Amino acid sequence: ESTKYPKSFDITGTLQDQTQDNRWGSYVSELLRNGVNVAKGGVDMGDHPPITPCRHARAGELSVDMARVYDLVTRHFIASVSHDAVWKSTNVHLSIDELGEKGKFTIRGKQLASPGFLKIIMHKQY
Repeated sequence: ESTKYPKSFDITGTLQDQTQDNRWGSYVSELLRNGVNVAKGGVDMGDHPPITPCRHARAGELSVDMARVYDLVTRHFIASVSHDAVWKSTNVHLSIDELGEKGKFTIRGKQLASPGFLKIIMHKQY
């Protein structure tokens, strides 16, 4: 299975087709302004690029099931050329000597600094 876009694949043109969509058009426009992030790794098997939307589908044009598949494919494509998500992580270690081993505590937290591709995926609220 191909996990890398061939050099001949028009990523920008495929994204431009999606700028008119009210679900992700503004995100795609911003992505095009700031520059896409094409992965340096992956494998191009030569038979076809990774699954991508062939064209923009207007609301109501597809059946419910087809629209769900289209939404998934399109969001995945857009995410695949989006920038990475960036998290800020914090670890706090606390030790109360009088308690020995029972007095060792660790608190961990993370905060989303830049959502990157997570902004388009939407499968979980961050």
